[in-house]
Amino acid sequence: MPVAQGGAQRAARHRLGRVIHLAVAALLVATAGSVAAPAPARAATTLRAVVIVGPVGGSTTRYLERGERIADAAEARGMSVTRIFHPRATWETVVRSAQGANLLVYLGHGNGWPSPYGSYQKLTKDGFGLNPYGGASAYTTKYYGEGPIAEHIRLAPNAVVLLNHLCYASGNGESGHGIPSQSVAIQRVDNFAAGFLRAGARGVFAYGHQYVTDVIAALFTTDKSLDAIFMTPSGTKGFNGSRDFWASSSGTAGKRLHLDPYPDLGYLRAVSGDLTMTAGEFRSGGAVSTSGTGDTAPPRLDGVRAVGAAHVFSSTASGGPIFTPNGDAQGDRLRLVYSGLSEDAYVDVRVRRPDGTLVRSFAVWSGRGTGTIIWNGKTDSGAIARDGAYAIRVAARDRAGNRSSWRTVGAGVMTTLESIAVTPRLFYARDGDALAPRTTLRVTLIRDAVVTWKIVDRDGNIVRERYSARASSRGTLGWHWYGRDATGAFVRDGVYYSVVSAKTAAGTYGQRTAFRTGAFRIGLSDPSPRRGQSVTFRVVSAEPLARAPSLTLRQPGVSAYTVSTRNVQGRIYEVTVTLRSGGTSGTLALVTSGIDSNGRRQSTAMAVPLQ
Repeated sequence: MPVAQGGAQRAARHRLGRVIHLAVAALLVATAGSVAAPAPARAATTLRAVVIVGPVGGSTTRYLERGERIADAAEARGMSVTRIFHPRATWETVVRSAQGANLLVYLGHGNGWPSPYGSYQKLTKDGFGLNPYGGASAYTTKYYGEGPIAEHIRLAPNAVVLLNHLCYASGNGESGHGIPSQSVAIQRVDNFAAGFLRAGARGVFAYGHQYVTDVIAALFTTDKSLDAIFMTPSGTKGFNGSRDFWASSSGTAGKRLHLDPYPDLGYLRAVSGDLTMTAGEFRSGGAVSTSGTGDTAPPRLDGVRAVGAAHVFSSTASGGPIFTPNGDAQGDRLRLVYSGLSEDAYVDVRVRRPDGTLVRSFAVWSGRGTGTIIWNGKTDSGAIARDGAYAIRVAARDRAGNRSSWRTVGAGVMTTLESIAVTPRLFYARDGDALAPRTTLRVTLIRDAVVTWKIVDRDGNIVRERYSARASSRGTLGWHWYGRDATGAFVRDGVYYSVVSAKTAAGTYGQRTAFRTGAFRIGLSDPSPRRGQSVTFRVVSAEPLARAPSLTLRQPGVSAYTVSTRNVQGRIYEVTVTLRSGGTSGTLALVTSGIDSNGRRQSTAMAVPLQ
């Protein structure tokens, strides 16, 4: 949840004693570092910043403006900045862009713990609130918590994370929740920082009101420690110091927390991690001297596996999965999942063609244990690797230069099929009207190929075939499907797949795209709910409706009951229902019913397991 901004004026009313304290604190901080602060400096090599702004409802525009201001501040210091802003702030984009970042900034909803919502778990708590898909509403948020962040993101050595204008991260809850106890504030700060520290950050700043541009300036113009930067006064929203305290992290071994609550506003400032790290270390980008360390033991790397796009299939002998780095955002990246890394280390990656030609060489600083590294399918020159099979060698290297044994996996690059689309993904032809009678299938060939294109059901049975081994020239192919099989009969409502494949000199591969025919698509916040649980149902209508549809629920051993949905956007409707606590487990039957804008009744049924 976003932090309310209404207390800024109250924070300005400092008493004389607080002013004296701030002046003394400023003097202590100034004398604690080097004799003379260094001149503003740029890093010897370009440091990378990633600025993320998630959806925050009616506050989104204001947050986007803040994010742009922060991105500008980082660029002014010579950083290479990637902006990941609503409505394209998706998890996939964040994971792809955050790898190796020196500075990671997030503004958006905060779903922390302890909180009044649900129970503690790492899947969604203490992380990002992002768009569930590109172009999503500002009122729709999907959370990715400590667990996914620690598993999928690897920041650069000496990276710093800045959490700005979100609830829970600095200790306070939401506006109107009151000031928490000190112990609750400590838990919230500790929990929110944990995933980012495990992802490789050395320090995590969490500011509820204060702009983090002050931190960015200090990282580039001083040699202060993170703690000294935190204690630098900055107007009425900076260091308060009248009640600040330190605590040891209970979730991340060896890390410290520093909280700086305001007497009237509570916990709006915190920093976590290795508080002794300096701004100079940040600017070094992790470069350290290892001479004389005496470290001769190589790190251990137990295994590596390559993971391609799940919707891509191939008959090409690539020795591994296929991915499609042609820039259409459909399976563009290959995931290299390592396991058993014995210590924090660089993971070296070498990509070669079957003839041994080296096409890509890079290294990523990674944390011990299990993690993921991304190859974007490009060569060292920045060009997309040509289609074919590749051998990828991976090894771990510590700061002293000791290297583990190499692990080798295979993968294939295939790029002929580009921008595959099925639009819309939900249509309803069987009622015979013109409101949503068809879907359109398209693909762009970036080179000549032999194309096969068909529609299959869930079991793989062919219901319609458009192209069968047809020689096709580069360009766009497309066709309409009206929901009928080869005999002309309407198919049953349900999920179907567009399956298009291309054969070239490099081999044969294809992609499967799922879509649905039927009046409604029904989604649940929990696909396997429990009796007595509160569940949000999302109903998407294929056709425009005369009014919001209803949802009928049938639980085993309980009388059926019907609820009304509400429109949230376009043809999307939602309702939150507390399932009946009685009856037995088994199958929860759902029926959505509505009337389209032509006055025709329609419905869709589905069933889910009920615990």
